[in-house]
Amino acid sequence: MIEAASDLRRGLPIVVNPIADEVLSSWLTRIAQDYFVPPRSLLTHMGLSVPSVERLDVSLTFGQAIAISGFVHRPPDAILAMTHVRLPRDCQKLVRLKHPQQTCRSCALQHKRDGAATAVLKSWMQGWRVTCRTCGGLLDEVWISRGGVLPFPELRDAARAGEGLIEAYAKRDQRFAISPATMMRLLLLRRRSTSEEIRNRPGEDRHADR
Repeated sequence: MIEAASDLRRGLPIVVNPIADEVLSSWLTRIAQDYFVPPRSLLTHMGLSVPSVERLDVSLTFGQAIAISGFVHRPPDAILAMTHVRLPRDCQKLVRLKHPQQTCRSCALQHKRDGAATAVLKSWMQGWRVTCRTCGGLLDEVWISRGGVLPFPELRDAARAGEGLIEAYAKRDQRFAISPATMMRLLLLRRRSTSEEIRNRPGEDRHADR
Protein backbone atom coordinates (compact mmCIF):
# COMPACT_ATOMS: atom_id res chain seq x y z
CA MET A 1 0.00 0.00 0.00
CA ILE A 2 1.37 3.43 -0.97
CA GLU A 3 0.56 6.22 1.48
CA ALA A 4 1.67 9.33 -0.42
CA ALA A 5 2.32 10.45 -3.98
CA SER A 6 6.01 10.89 -3.13
CA ASP A 7 6.23 7.12 -2.62
CA LEU A 8 5.28 6.47 -6.24
CA ARG A 9 8.07 5.58 -8.63
CA ARG A 10 8.50 7.63 -11.76
CA GLY A 11 6.99 5.74 -14.65
CA LEU A 12 4.15 3.94 -12.90
CA PRO A 13 4.84 0.19 -12.95
CA ILE A 14 1.18 -0.79 -13.22
CA VAL A 15 -1.39 1.28 -15.11
CA VAL A 16 -4.97 0.13 -15.61
CA ASN A 17 -6.12 0.25 -19.24
CA PRO A 18 -8.60 2.99 -20.14
CA ILE A 19 -12.14 2.06 -21.12
CA ALA A 20 -13.22 2.89 -24.69
CA ASP A 21 -14.27 6.59 -24.86
CA GLU A 22 -13.26 7.12 -21.20
CA VAL A 23 -12.60 10.73 -20.26
CA LEU A 24 -9.09 11.48 -19.00
CA SER A 25 -10.10 12.58 -15.48
CA SER A 26 -11.92 9.28 -14.98
CA TRP A 27 -8.89 7.25 -16.03
CA LEU A 28 -6.45 9.24 -13.88
CA THR A 29 -8.79 8.92 -10.89
CA ARG A 30 -8.90 5.15 -11.33
CA ILE A 31 -5.09 5.03 -11.56
CA ALA A 32 -4.83 7.08 -8.35
CA GLN A 33 -7.25 4.72 -6.61
CA ASP A 34 -5.03 1.76 -7.52
CA TYR A 35 -2.13 3.48 -5.74
CA PHE A 36 -4.26 4.61 -2.78
CA VAL A 37 -3.57 8.31 -3.33
CA PRO A 38 -5.90 11.25 -4.07
CA PRO A 39 -6.06 12.30 -7.73
CA ARG A 40 -4.46 15.68 -6.89
CA SER A 41 -1.49 13.87 -5.31
CA LEU A 42 -1.04 11.85 -8.49
CA LEU A 43 -0.99 15.06 -10.52
CA THR A 44 1.60 16.54 -8.16
CA HIS A 45 3.77 13.46 -8.60
CA MET A 46 3.52 13.96 -12.36
CA GLY A 47 4.70 17.54 -11.96
CA LEU A 48 1.34 19.06 -12.94
CA SER A 49 -0.05 22.09 -11.12
CA VAL A 50 -3.78 22.16 -11.91
CA PRO A 51 -6.84 22.62 -9.67
CA SER A 52 -8.27 19.17 -10.40
CA VAL A 53 -8.13 16.20 -12.76
CA GLU A 54 -11.46 17.35 -14.22
CA ARG A 55 -9.88 20.63 -15.31
CA LEU A 56 -7.49 18.68 -17.56
CA ASP A 57 -10.48 17.41 -19.56
CA VAL A 58 -10.99 20.89 -21.02
CA SER A 59 -7.57 22.52 -20.70
CA LEU A 60 -4.89 19.84 -21.24
CA THR A 61 -1.92 21.15 -23.22
CA PHE A 62 0.38 19.07 -25.39
CA GLY A 63 3.19 19.66 -22.90
CA GLN A 64 1.04 18.31 -20.07
CA ALA A 65 0.10 15.33 -22.23
CA ILE A 66 3.80 14.61 -22.75
CA ALA A 67 4.37 14.77 -18.98
CA ILE A 68 1.51 12.35 -18.30
CA SER A 69 2.67 10.11 -21.13
CA GLY A 70 5.91 9.30 -19.34
CA PHE A 71 4.04 7.94 -16.34
CA VAL A 72 1.17 6.02 -17.97
CA HIS A 73 3.02 4.58 -21.00
CA ARG A 74 0.65 6.05 -23.59
CA PRO A 75 1.51 8.46 -26.46
CA PRO A 76 0.57 12.13 -25.91
CA ASP A 77 -1.92 12.10 -28.79
CA ALA A 78 -3.81 9.21 -27.21
CA ILE A 79 -4.00 11.13 -23.94
CA LEU A 80 -5.23 14.28 -25.69
CA ALA A 81 -7.89 12.20 -27.44
CA MET A 82 -9.34 11.33 -24.02
CA THR A 83 -10.19 15.00 -23.40
CA HIS A 84 -12.55 17.59 -24.87
CA VAL A 85 -9.79 20.10 -25.73
CA ARG A 86 -9.89 19.45 -29.48
CA LEU A 87 -13.59 20.26 -29.67
CA PRO A 88 -14.64 23.61 -31.16
CA ARG A 89 -15.02 26.24 -28.44
CA ASP A 90 -18.81 26.40 -28.68
CA CYS A 91 -19.04 22.61 -28.29
CA GLN A 92 -16.95 22.85 -25.13
CA LYS A 93 -19.69 25.02 -23.64
CA LEU A 94 -22.00 21.99 -23.89
CA VAL A 95 -19.63 19.77 -21.90
CA ARG A 96 -20.04 19.08 -18.18
CA LEU A 97 -16.84 19.34 -16.16
CA LYS A 98 -17.80 16.74 -13.53
CA HIS A 99 -20.70 14.63 -12.26
CA PRO A 100 -22.38 13.43 -15.50
CA GLN A 101 -26.14 13.88 -15.74
CA GLN A 102 -26.52 11.05 -18.23
CA THR A 103 -25.18 7.53 -18.46
CA CYS A 104 -25.42 4.36 -20.50
CA ARG A 105 -26.88 1.70 -18.21
CA SER A 106 -25.60 -1.13 -20.39
CA CYS A 107 -22.01 0.14 -20.47
CA ALA A 108 -22.10 1.00 -16.76
CA LEU A 109 -23.04 -2.61 -15.96
CA GLN A 110 -20.24 -3.87 -18.19
CA HIS A 111 -17.76 -1.54 -16.47
CA LYS A 112 -18.83 -2.94 -13.12
CA ARG A 113 -18.27 -6.49 -14.36
CA ASP A 114 -14.83 -5.45 -15.65
CA GLY A 115 -13.82 -3.93 -12.31
CA ALA A 116 -14.14 -0.34 -13.59
CA ALA A 117 -17.40 0.68 -11.94
CA THR A 118 -16.35 4.34 -11.58
CA ALA A 119 -15.39 4.83 -15.24
CA VAL A 120 -17.01 7.82 -16.96
CA LEU A 121 -17.24 8.14 -20.74
CA LYS A 122 -16.81 11.30 -22.78
CA SER A 123 -20.21 10.92 -24.41
CA TRP A 124 -21.82 10.98 -20.95
CA MET A 125 -20.42 14.47 -20.43
CA GLN A 126 -21.32 15.94 -23.83
CA GLY A 127 -24.68 17.69 -23.88
CA TRP A 128 -25.50 16.96 -27.52
CA ARG A 129 -25.24 13.18 -27.11
CA VAL A 130 -28.46 11.17 -26.86
CA THR A 131 -26.73 7.86 -27.55
CA CYS A 132 -23.65 6.20 -26.09
CA ARG A 133 -20.66 6.50 -28.40
CA THR A 134 -19.39 3.08 -27.32
CA CYS A 135 -22.43 0.84 -27.73
CA GLY A 136 -24.94 3.06 -29.56
CA GLY A 137 -27.60 2.62 -26.87
CA LEU A 138 -29.79 5.50 -25.71
CA LEU A 139 -28.46 7.45 -22.75
CA ASP A 140 -30.42 7.71 -19.50
CA GLU A 141 -30.46 10.49 -16.96
CA VAL A 142 -28.33 9.51 -13.98
CA TRP A 143 -31.10 9.89 -11.42
CA ILE A 144 -34.06 8.84 -13.57
CA SER A 145 -33.93 5.50 -15.34
CA ARG A 146 -36.15 5.29 -18.40
CA GLY A 147 -34.74 1.99 -19.57
CA GLY A 148 -33.09 3.54 -22.61
CA VAL A 149 -36.34 5.13 -23.82
CA LEU A 150 -36.46 8.82 -24.80
CA PRO A 151 -39.10 10.89 -22.94
CA PHE A 152 -40.59 11.97 -26.29
CA PRO A 153 -40.33 8.90 -28.55
CA GLU A 154 -41.78 10.78 -31.50
CA LEU A 155 -38.65 12.97 -31.46
CA ARG A 156 -36.19 10.07 -31.40
CA ASP A 157 -35.17 10.29 -35.05
CA ALA A 158 -34.85 14.08 -34.89
CA ALA A 159 -32.73 13.83 -31.73
CA ARG A 160 -30.40 11.32 -33.37
CA ALA A 161 -30.15 13.52 -36.47
CA GLY A 162 -29.27 16.53 -34.32
CA GLU A 163 -26.66 14.52 -32.47
CA GLY A 164 -25.14 13.49 -35.79
CA LEU A 165 -24.95 17.09 -37.01
CA ILE A 166 -23.14 18.34 -33.91
CA GLU A 167 -20.88 15.30 -33.85
CA ALA A 168 -19.87 15.95 -37.47
CA TYR A 169 -19.20 19.58 -36.60
CA ALA A 170 -17.27 18.65 -33.43
CA LYS A 171 -15.02 16.27 -35.39
CA ARG A 172 -14.72 18.81 -38.21
CA ASP A 173 -15.89 16.14 -40.64
CA GLN A 174 -18.29 18.59 -42.27
CA ARG A 175 -18.36 22.36 -42.82
CA PHE A 176 -21.37 24.37 -41.69
CA ALA A 177 -22.37 27.93 -42.52
CA ILE A 178 -23.67 28.28 -38.95
CA SER A 179 -22.44 26.21 -36.03
CA PRO A 180 -25.08 23.62 -35.02
CA ALA A 181 -23.65 23.66 -31.48
CA THR A 182 -24.29 27.40 -31.18
CA MET A 183 -27.79 26.97 -32.58
CA MET A 184 -28.46 24.28 -29.98
CA ARG A 185 -27.25 26.54 -27.16
CA LEU A 186 -29.48 29.38 -28.37
CA LEU A 187 -32.48 27.07 -28.53
CA LEU A 188 -31.84 26.00 -24.94
CA LEU A 189 -31.64 29.59 -23.65
CA ARG A 190 -34.81 31.18 -22.35
CA ARG A 191 -35.56 34.22 -24.47
CA ARG A 192 -37.50 37.25 -23.27
CA SER A 193 -40.19 38.41 -25.69
CA THR A 194 -39.74 41.75 -27.42
CA SER A 195 -42.17 44.59 -26.67
CA GLU A 196 -43.67 44.17 -30.16
CA GLU A 197 -44.28 40.44 -29.57
CA ILE A 198 -45.98 41.23 -26.26
CA ARG A 199 -48.22 43.87 -27.89
CA ASN A 200 -49.27 41.42 -30.60
CA ARG A 201 -50.27 38.68 -28.14
CA PRO A 202 -53.83 38.08 -27.09
CA GLY A 203 -54.67 39.88 -23.84
CA GLU A 204 -54.55 36.77 -21.66
CA ASP A 205 -50.89 36.08 -22.61
CA ARG A 206 -49.48 39.56 -21.96
CA HIS A 207 -48.29 38.76 -18.44
CA ALA A 208 -46.56 35.48 -19.33
CA ASP A 209 -43.06 36.98 -19.21
CA ARG A 210 -43.51 38.79 -15.91
